[in-house]
Amino acid sequence: AGFLPHRVCGGETVRGKPHPDPYLAALGLLGTPAAATWACEDSDHGVRAAHAAGLHVIQVPDLVEPGPEVRNLGHLI
Repeated sequence: AGFLPHRVCGGETVRGKPHPDPYLAALGLLGTPAAATWACEDSDHGVRAAHAAGLHVIQVPDLVEPGPEVRNLGHLI
């Protein structure tokens, strides 16, 4: 199965990021509780989605630094 046995890609949920739907779908596939799951994200939209789904979040900024609203979510940057 490799490192990524399940994937949820863009367009596979009714609503995409920043809504939590992609992460909620992934949690369903994994069968793990949100509180025991980590998300690695590079964008503010992704961080908002993972945070809204209840995951622990690590943000590795790509081209754009996190905005003040996202910085206040309390995740690791």
